[in-house]
Amino acid sequence: MIENYKKYKLKDIAKYERAKKGTIYPIGSTIIQISASKGEVEYLEDDMEVVEGKYAVVIPDKNINKRYFNIVVNKNIKRFFMKYQSGLNIQIKDIGEIVIELHERDIQDTIAAHFEAIEGDERAIIREIGIMTTLKNRFLRDLFI
Repeated sequence: MIENYKKYKLKDIAKYERAKKGTIYPIGSTIIQISASKGEVEYLEDDMEVVEGKYAVVIPDKNINKRYFNIVVNKNIKRFFMKYQSGLNIQIKDIGEIVIELHERDIQDTIAAHFEAIEGDERAIIREIGIMTTLKNRFLRDLFI
């Protein structure tokens, strides 16, 4: 990773709360599973309601690229969990202690764009594997008719 960054605690650069039923969270929010968790982190691709209370929803400040923020949380979540996890759970108050490395905004945008391109390629390959698996199963089925 590019070494020109500043370190912050999540609580200083983002809002976070335990997911509440009936609340619609904005696109680009990061959700972290805090109950019965192994450090699962997701990115909201659309505005949506996070129904289960076992998640913390994190919304970064407006001057931070939301996709980049999610990438950095994913990068640092294991170290955070080793320090703060008690049993299978994380306390919501501890989420604010996750260390976030922030680059300049143009570097954030570049890193996020590269990740999105790679993930797009990954989705295309997964679709292609599904198509090939279906084709293989049809050929096998037809082979024994």
